[in-house]
Amino acid sequence: MEGDRRPFPQLTPCPILPPGTRLASVDPAAALWPLHAPVGIAHRGDTSAGAPENTLTAFAAAREVGFTVVETDVRASADGVAVLSHDDDLRRTTGREVRVGASPWSQLAELRVRGTGGDDAVTAPLARLDEALTSFPTLTFNLDVNAEAAIGPVARAVVAAG
Repeated sequence: MEGDRRPFPQLTPCPILPPGTRLASVDPAAALWPLHAPVGIAHRGDTSAGAPENTLTAFAAAREVGFTVVETDVRASADGVAVLSHDDDLRRTTGREVRVGASPWSQLAELRVRGTGGDDAVTAPLARLDEALTSFPTLTFNLDVNAEAAIGPVARAVVAAG
């Protein structure tokens, strides 16, 4: 339903596997969702009201309507910062001819991601994974690592966030 902002039903959070668990020995479905209940995931955050995808604004909107799990895409900047963006080429989301993997974070930090809504679109800063994880400690993040170069930066951000 267009514009429906009713709270999303509360879902069972996904438990974290104990340290030292070998994934090869675990049934992923049983380990992550032991109740086998459906899990609603806010894809790139909640963009239904125009919030720009993969931004802190979209994650806050998802939490506001009751999501406990968000999916986000991660790439690495040229200087090894885990950056939240589905596309390496930022034309679609920022209108700028910039590539995440070819740009240092200092340049990317100046960009604003546009939401839907044409000329009146909401904008928000491009976000780093570490700031998303620390800003939303009660959300579970499903990380879609979209570039091999992002594996190390993603691992460092996750470990640093605790």
